[in-house]
Amino acid sequence: MRRIVMDIKPMSKETIQFKFHPRLFAALGTELVTNDLVAILELVKNSYDAYANEVVVRIYQETIGQKENQIIEIFDDGQGMTRDVIENVWCVVATPYKLENPIQMYQGNSRRVSGDKGLGRLSASRLGSQFSLMTKTINNESWIVEVDWDKLANGAKDDSSEIEIYQSTNEIFPKGHGTLIRITSLRDDWDDEKIGDLKDQLARLISPFSKMDDFTIRLSNSANDEGHSIEVKPHLFLSKPPYMIKGNISEDGKMDAVFTSNSESTPKNRIIKELVWEQVDEKTQLPLFDDGQSQLNNPTCGPFSFEIRVWDLDVDSILELSNRFNLDKKTIRNDIRNYRGISLYRDRILVLPKSDTARDWLGIDLRRVSKVGTRLSTSQIVGYISITAEKNKKIKETSDRERLEENKAFKDFKKLISKILSILEYERDKVRKNASHKEPPLKDLFTQLSTAPLMESIYSAIKKGAKTPDIINLVEDYGNQVEKTVEIIENRLFYYSRLASLGILAAILVHEVRNQTLIIDRFLRRIKKTLNKPEIDDKDSIEGELRLAEKGLTSLDSLANRFAPLARRSLSNRNKSSIIEEIIDDCVQMRIQEIEQKSIKISIPLSKTEVLVDPGELTAIFINLIDNSIYWLGFIKNTERLLEFTLTINKVIRKVNIQVNDNGPGIIPGDEERIFWPGVTRKEDGFGMGLTVASEIISQYGGKMSLVVPGYRNGASFQFDLPLSDKGGKHE
Repeated sequence: MRRIVMDIKPMSKETIQFKFHPRLFAALGTELVTNDLVAILELVKNSYDAYANEVVVRIYQETIGQKENQIIEIFDDGQGMTRDVIENVWCVVATPYKLENPIQMYQGNSRRVSGDKGLGRLSASRLGSQFSLMTKTINNESWIVEVDWDKLANGAKDDSSEIEIYQSTNEIFPKGHGTLIRITSLRDDWDDEKIGDLKDQLARLISPFSKMDDFTIRLSNSANDEGHSIEVKPHLFLSKPPYMIKGNISEDGKMDAVFTSNSESTPKNRIIKELVWEQVDEKTQLPLFDDGQSQLNNPTCGPFSFEIRVWDLDVDSILELSNRFNLDKKTIRNDIRNYRGISLYRDRILVLPKSDTARDWLGIDLRRVSKVGTRLSTSQIVGYISITAEKNKKIKETSDRERLEENKAFKDFKKLISKILSILEYERDKVRKNASHKEPPLKDLFTQLSTAPLMESIYSAIKKGAKTPDIINLVEDYGNQVEKTVEIIENRLFYYSRLASLGILAAILVHEVRNQTLIIDRFLRRIKKTLNKPEIDDKDSIEGELRLAEKGLTSLDSLANRFAPLARRSLSNRNKSSIIEEIIDDCVQMRIQEIEQKSIKISIPLSKTEVLVDPGELTAIFINLIDNSIYWLGFIKNTERLLEFTLTINKVIRKVNIQVNDNGPGIIPGDEERIFWPGVTRKEDGFGMGLTVASEIISQYGGKMSLVVPGYRNGASFQFDLPLSDKGGKHE
């Protein structure tokens, strides 16, 4: 096809006008303002941007002739708008005015505006077809603007849109200035439920991080709101949750926070200061660590403040709240539901969520169902995060105001929030399970499903003359116990199923790799025979390529050998033996990329110690311990990272004691027993089952895993013993 070149020397040049049709208002109002609640929130935010101290939202009925009509009004005492602002800012769609003037000044005070896209007035077109705006400035300039959105959208002209404006002499503003927006011919009805939802959304609009004495929102059901309006704010009990974490994330990803609990079994406050940021390579998605030569990047989202409150929603917890605050249980559940989720504020004004569909904009519920352990759901959380436009410039809203742009800053932001939630979940779980709590082995959990204790209780109650309701109570108590036990068993079996799946995949991998290596090996042997023929030229070059191929074949075979123990895992293999040092080396090789990236020095004994343990189960033990060390070693800097394995043989009792030591941050005091409980983890993406599984496997061989305090390398140290094989101790 012949290439066409445009003529870059025009004979003459002229301009044509870029036009838009008036129906653009209706299209944008529907697409960019996702629902009626968001529309009113946007109009209230405009009042805030106009430096109003108070805004009243009125939704009321008005009788015109024989017909009842609903009316929406937003009334504020802001600075009002001049003719110039109305014509050159308010009437310009997508105006950059707020972007260019982000700070509003009034009587020596400043306020950062909440909007910057110039689309807020489209909210009014979504709510109703008839619109009027009355405004008066602090300099007594007064105007009325009237718009018929439907007439505007159906207009014939496609180059401009005209609205009516005229001067006003009405004195309706108590402070002498402000703006009144009135919307009629509403597109949807506003019933009590919808108005109740609006009240909840308006209550979220103001950040709880700062006492905003200079801005109040009221909601009224009357045109004359005196005596009828209510100040929009949440109930007192929401400020006193049973669990709360509050603090700051610094520019370099360090947390400075306080965890608070109302439980009497633990200290009321615990200060938490730690690095929670982990730099990840964009290509490999593996963690990057400071090797002393390169400078790691800070999170691109910038610093922020947070306060996350959590409630338990079981019957006993709700009853305790009901008694404490003298509220009925339904009100408590409804209020938690209405304010649920994590709200994001920029410069004291709500960014997300602006509607019920965006409550879980962080994916908290998905995070919960995709991981084992004690995970929080959106329904339990009332949280707040505070950012500023100045320090969080890369966190940006989308035009529909319901999401944030999916850029790197947002990904870093979500990762840090997820880490905060993990720490909160860990601390909450610590409170709920007191120090005397013990986690039963899996086999003991199944005995709790037995109906024998239930039947014995029922027979005993019948002999004592118990009535039917008493028997039903016994059955209900048993049912609650079974539900809790089943949940625990499901959590553990979920992790075991993952190991089983890994075993199946490993078996497929080993089978396929070895099949292909056999074919390649036969081909290489034939090539070697062919090279012996005198007519073959360039033998040196071919032999060099042959040596590389043989090296690759050896690597594939080595890979199959490393995964073979996992592929061989089964209960029938309990009589098989393993060489500990070889299994450790295989596990290290499985994680060699992460180990090399973090510059971890590994120390493995050179001996060969044979134990009567299935290779697959021994691999599962060591891979969990190695993974833990690799993760936590990443949080230490300016020192050599060490992971060592030591073995001590006791020939008298025919056992070997194994110690795994690292020089990481170690275990938090008081958590020595809890780390072996299922579901307990401080890893952001952890399952909290690794040490549980490892310790249970060891117990099946008559051993016990324990934590050594203090650690031998000033980090974490684990030790356990395993039975030596009949062949004896070490094989040099």
